[in-house]
Formats: sequence, structure tokens, C-alpha cells
Amino acid sequence: AGIDLGAFDLPRLSIPPIEIPSLTIPAGITLDAFVLPLLSIPPITIPPLTIPAGTTIGAFHLPPITIPKLTIGNISTGVFMTPELGPAELTISLPGIRADFVLFVPNNIILLQTATLDRYPQFGGGVKNETSQTGGPPAFIGFGPLTISGIGFHVAPFAIGGFSLPTLTIPPISIPSVEIPGFALPEISTPAITTPPITIDPIGLAGFALPQISTPPISTPAISIDPIGLGEFSLG
Repeated sequence: AGIDLGAFDLPRLSIPPIEIPSLTIPAGITLDAFVLPLLSIPPITIPPLTIPAGTTIGAFHLPPITIPKLTIGNISTGVFMTPELGPAELTISLPGIRADFVLFVPNNIILLQTATLDRYPQFGGGVKNETSQTGGPPAFIGFGPLTISGIGFHVAPFAIGGFSLPTLTIPPISIPSVEIPGFALPEISTPAITTPPITIDPIGLAGFALPQISTPPISTPAISIDPIGLGEFSLG
């Protein structure tokens, strides 16, 4: 806390032109069948986090950014078959949840009135008033634990005809400069989060052949980003 950082500037950033030559993958490349192994993701716990109030972020300035026009030629593919996918099963486990509560029933319902001053019908918690202090455990609502399994899918192979994507042209994009003044963050707190374990059974994939795929050469122009200035700020 109380760390002050002075103002500084990020230098000018330049990305030179990039040339990607045309690429052709011949038809007939065969991929053997394979099986993806059992995948298990254990529970993940993210501890609570608190950022104290008073953390100050200084003003900073973003320069205008211009992205030049980009043209991508047509891409074509031949006829190909999709591989067989599956079978696969998904299992999800959720822990048990319990919520304690004491429920008071309104005393304006004639059939539920107790005929005793300051005593209301209730669920859980026992009776507590001037003449009786018979406390008791609260009522509760319970849910789980719950396991959902046997969710599976299977996709048979099917043919996809050859197709060509049209030439794509992205016009120039200009983003004006942005000025953001300094500001102070309020206190931010997040609770601990725990995810349940997830299990995905093995997935089988049959062998298949790739069609011919051709891509045209792609050229990107040079891109320059002006220096970025960041004002001084303090860490609370």
C-alpha cells in the first residue's frame, strides 16, 4: 500500500509487412483412427480476493490507431468425408447443498393463530418469548449430492462437397485517440469459488482422408502504433 509510480511512455510500436505464400495441401492424406483418452478435471478452488478501497489508477492516453485495408483471396476445398465421432459420455457430479432457516407464519391467519401474545407459528428454531425459551434446531432444505451420467453422443460420417470462399476485403479501420482520467477503485471482494469435478469418457475417431486444400498468398501492410503515455498513479 502507498506505492507511487511515476508517469512513463511506451515507445512507438511498428509491425513490418508480413508475406504469407500460397499453400496447397494435396488430396489423399490419410489420418489413422485414434481414441482420445479419458479426461478428468478435478475440483478447482479459487480463494476469496479483496482489493482494498483507495487503489488509484493514473490518467493515461491512447493514440489514434489505424488498421489498413486487408484483402484475402478465395480459398477452395475438394469433397471430403467427416470422420465418425463417438461414442462419448459425460459425467457431472455436484456436491450436496444444505440451507438452514427459521420460517415464521403470519399471525393474521385464524387457523394458525397461537392465542398467545408475541408468539407466532414457525418452522424450526424452537419457541423463544418472555415465558418460554425452548430453543431448538432450525429447519433446513437439503439438495444433493447429485451425479448426472450417461450423457453421450455419436456422429456418423457424412460427405461435404467442395466449396470456395469468396475474396474477402476488410476496409481500413480507424480508432480515435482515447483520454482516460485518473480514478480510484472502490473495495472489491470476491467469494471463494469451487467447481465440481468433471469426467469425459474416451472419444473414438475413425480414420479419414483430407481433400486438397489451397490458400492464396496473403500480404499484410506495415502497422504502426504511436507512443502511449501513462500518468503517475498510486497503489492503495
